[in-house]
Amino acid sequence: THDADDIAFGGMYDLDGNGQPDTCQGAIEYARNSGNLGVPTASAPQSFTFTNLVPTDADVPLTITATGDFDATNEFLTVRVSDGAGGIVTTLGRVFETGGRNCSAGDNTATITLPMATFNAFAAGGQMAVTLLPSPAVTAAECPGGTMSVRLAYLGIGPGGDCDNDARLDVRQIAENKNLDYNRNGNLDFCDCRDNPALDRDRNGVLDVLDCLSDPSIDCNRNGSIDAYELIDDPGIDCNGNGVIDSCDVAGRQVDLVGGWGWNGYGQINTPSNATGVTQVACGGAHTYALKNDGTLVGWGDNNAGKINTPSNLTGVTQQVACGIAYTYALFEGDCDADGVLDSTTVANGTVPDLNANLVPDSCDVTRGWEEDCDTNTVIDRYQQGVNLPYAVQSAQLGPIGHTSPQTADLFAPPFTLSDPVLAVTVRGDFSLPSEFVTIYLNGRFVGQLFTDTGSDKNDCRSQITRQI
Repeated sequence: THDADDIAFGGMYDLDGNGQPDTCQGAIEYARNSGNLGVPTASAPQSFTFTNLVPTDADVPLTITATGDFDATNEFLTVRVSDGAGGIVTTLGRVFETGGRNCSAGDNTATITLPMATFNAFAAGGQMAVTLLPSPAVTAAECPGGTMSVRLAYLGIGPGGDCDNDARLDVRQIAENKNLDYNRNGNLDFCDCRDNPALDRDRNGVLDVLDCLSDPSIDCNRNGSIDAYELIDDPGIDCNGNGVIDSCDVAGRQVDLVGGWGWNGYGQINTPSNATGVTQVACGGAHTYALKNDGTLVGWGDNNAGKINTPSNLTGVTQQVACGIAYTYALFEGDCDADGVLDSTTVANGTVPDLNANLVPDSCDVTRGWEEDCDTNTVIDRYQQGVNLPYAVQSAQLGPIGHTSPQTADLFAPPFTLSDPVLAVTVRGDFSLPSEFVTIYLNGRFVGQLFTDTGSDKNDCRSQITRQI
């Protein structure tokens, strides 16, 4: 089955919410039932040994299920654990002491928690024996068909599941703090840096792309790599030998001699002092705009109609500016995921997915309504085969309507859905009164009645009417 299906239907853990089962990231899903250990009998303990245990980083639940004589407060099971080799026995507590019931009322189920440190002491030896001891008041004769069983299910630390060796599952750490996995690859960034030096050239334990976000001055060309190491790898990108990447020399030049000439009726050729680092100039009828190398805009001259009032709600970095007689236009590149980096740079760095290759992070496509992500796993639904694909099917006309003439349509549907499906029924017939309706069954199961309302479109055969359930 697809990973997304396993996660969506509770078949596998996905603590860090990255759409991958945790078992693919070094976790081990341990789940085992003891089977029936016998009829609960007074003072007759029954044991089961769980083997091949691995350590965990959380408390472990034991689920006890029993059918028997447990309808009084002195009728219960005492739960004990040991190493199964005659070592120290630990009593965890009692179950069914309150709220228990007799066998005729069905099963009793309770969960008792095993502290992480206690469990890991057993896991170090590879096995743990669980003993269920019925109290002296439990009578086997009262429930001769009784049963007892115990289930152990937990998420353990497997090979590769704790790359930083801190005795904690990496996926659990990422679930608690997404910043530990900035590139969203399911691994701790610390381990990425350790295992792939190319991602952390300055060896500070932080991905270089994050260093560049924190201090943009070390990444003048905004490509997510530290300039100093780019210059080491390729000295040819600094042809004048000034320690700055040539493209940054050009983009960062200070054009302090920006000036204009001609008619100056509104001061449109009086260059303001803050028009430095200019990379482009645009002129209107009586106003001027300058685009600076930091992506900001400076406008001066006639401000009739507010044409030099740069809107404060424009986000991103300006790429180009143009002026008309009485208006200004600018081309902006956005930062829709608000990570401080242009969307195209974020995508190019591979720090976020862009499955549809539109140079916009998939999360932004979802937020803007351009793509669907119904299971909120950060993967666009149409790129998850078989999951949340739009589906619609329509029957042929079923025939005349009559109280004694039920009609059946065979509609093929996928085996599951992530949202409530809609069934639409269209009729033309005698439905003008609330007592005139259609009863709907799906696979023989009653689901509701339609056309019981008094809508204005219920005009007794004159037109089709539709209702949904």
